[in-house]
Amino acid sequence: MSVDAVGWAFKVKVASTAQKAVLLVLSDFADEEGYCWPSQKLIGQRAGCSERTVRTVLKELETAGLLTRSERMRKNGSFTSDAFLLDLKNQRQISPAANIAVGKKCQKPAAKIAGPEPTIEPTKDITRPKAIKAPKAKARTSLSEDWKLGDRDREYALSEGVPAARLEREVQRFRDHHISKGSLMADWSAAWRTWVGNYLKWNPSTEPVSQDSEQAKWAALYEFFDKTGRWREAAYGPAPYTPGHRGPRKQQPQQAFI
Repeated sequence: MSVDAVGWAFKVKVASTAQKAVLLVLSDFADEEGYCWPSQKLIGQRAGCSERTVRTVLKELETAGLLTRSERMRKNGSFTSDAFLLDLKNQRQISPAANIAVGKKCQKPAAKIAGPEPTIEPTKDITRPKAIKAPKAKARTSLSEDWKLGDRDREYALSEGVPAARLEREVQRFRDHHISKGSLMADWSAAWRTWVGNYLKWNPSTEPVSQDSEQAKWAALYEFFDKTGRWREAAYGPAPYTPGHRGPRKQQPQQAFI
């Protein structure tokens, strides 16, 4: 708070109590140069008036030359509260009969007021950023004959319960189905997850798992683990070579010492 700014706000003559209240609030936030940036909501709370009244009063004060407003932006390009620069050298009086345009953009005073025009230079050069274009929708594509299932999608199917012995067959059926239909998708991973969900819905795992399919499952999981270092403990328990591991890799292979 600047004592000079508050004293100036008390002395300057304005046309209404709302103008005086808003000016006092701004001066309470201002620094020695008269610079501050409270939000319109906060100004209204301190001045005891609505945000609509605050907007009207700010335009009236700006038109009278008692303050200058400039826009402020955050680092991400979005707008935040305006910056206000009070003209602490301006002692002019705002006449109640002044022709002040309310509700319109006021860049210049609507009526000439006696006294020299204030020379206020903003302390910050704030410019409006260029319009940010909305991101374009992801293009839809079709599957090719040589399409292959990615490692993440493969691991997802196994973790959801698709038997490893059945996985390649389902991949082929998925590819053939969408190629024959000429399907276009923006996210083929999402389409694959839907396919897996439908498979599990219509093919509940009620048959006992054979030894060959169990080995194939662990082989596929280990291959994914060796490539990525990731392991889904929620579905398959502790990772390989750790206590409690359910698969064949329970112990780290011993290295031969020469």
